[in-house]
Amino acid sequence: MPLLYCAPSIAPPNLFRRWRLAFFALLVCGLASAIDAAEPGAKKPSAQTKRPTPAEPAVAATVGKEPVYVAEVDDVLAGTRQARSTGSPPAELRGPALAQAINRRLVAQYLMQHGYAIDDEETDELIKELKRKLETQKLTYDEFLERHGFNETIVRRRLQWDALWSQFLKNEANDEALAAFFQRHQRDYDGSELRVSHILWPVKPTDDPTRLAAALEEADDIRAKIVGGKMTFAEAAQKYSAGPSRRKSGDLGFIPARDVMSEAFSKAAFTLDKGGLSKPVVDQFGVHLITCTDIKPGERTWREARRELVDAFAREKFLELADAQRKQVPVKIVDGVQ
Repeated sequence: MPLLYCAPSIAPPNLFRRWRLAFFALLVCGLASAIDAAEPGAKKPSAQTKRPTPAEPAVAATVGKEPVYVAEVDDVLAGTRQARSTGSPPAELRGPALAQAINRRLVAQYLMQHGYAIDDEETDELIKELKRKLETQKLTYDEFLERHGFNETIVRRRLQWDALWSQFLKNEANDEALAAFFQRHQRDYDGSELRVSHILWPVKPTDDPTRLAAALEEADDIRAKIVGGKMTFAEAAQKYSAGPSRRKSGDLGFIPARDVMSEAFSKAAFTLDKGGLSKPVVDQFGVHLITCTDIKPGERTWREARRELVDAFAREKFLELADAQRKQVPVKIVDGVQ
């Protein structure tokens, strides 16, 4: 594979090559350290716990003419917060993990079509670095492959993906792009807080689907009555909400954009202007209707929020590129994979 550079404006080729190799070494360490994260201080696995290294990896999907391997889906699952905390991610995460693995292949294809690449020589260096890292953990490369159900094809693809994505972010996540992203999403990152009220139907996504459907239908009906002026939000909260805040007309006080409420709740709330009313929102606690009753503007600058902005910018770009490539490339999921 020929080595192509993102753009001459980033850095001279030799400098850019040195930066990439240093950065990739960190990524290699991250891949190897997954062993420690799963089993700190664990002994080498017994014969009963080892998984055979596949000569021909099982395929979960195809993206154009390229396979997405089942082991790559497992790799995504292993990186989830639930897996890191419990060692066993819930079964319902497998579908999203498959979607993420497919999106990685779509984005990798897009990037390679637009001048991003890593050659075989650099990938060989990363494999060597991985083997050195494993040696410090008293683990051979073959044992690493067995433990994760990988073969070298899958490891090389993972390292190459990390390389391509780091090239893209090095090129695109510059000060100008981050400042513009901040302007588009300022209230999410400047420390603003919203005062919100909610109405809760405690029907979880994992409950009986008919109960969830009934709760969503009732939430839609109550929302229509509030919007139509047939009752106020406070009246509806007092009458219909199952949450303790119903005694305060649903008031939850001020909340930040992250780390207090669920991601789905916060995301919906922070799209509202003062007086706005959300559509029904589903999270792990149930179904919510949310209204914003006050806004306390934040004062953080984009530079102060830079670390969060880089992560959010990367997520947004990842989905944009995957969607763009999906319009050009057929995706087929292998029957029975999910």
